[in-house]
Amino acid sequence: MFIDENMLIRVTDNYNKTYTGKIYKTDIVLCEDDNNNPHALLFLSQDKRYIEQDGEFGCASLWVDKIQKLEVL
Repeated sequence: MFIDENMLIRVTDNYNKTYTGKIYKTDIVLCEDDNNNPHALLFLSQDKRYIEQDGEFGCASLWVDKIQKLEVL
């Protein structure tokens, strides 16, 4: 699956928290918890009308390898 900036998506992470919003950035960063190995981050801009469960108004950054489910809306 390909994802692009400004796509509206719903993501569930490995803690069973759900975030819904538009992708505004993807990035590769070094993870200190994993011997500085590179990991992908997905940044969502959340609109309060899309929040259904956990996740705060504003933005969310999610490790791509922790995503359990991703839906394009």
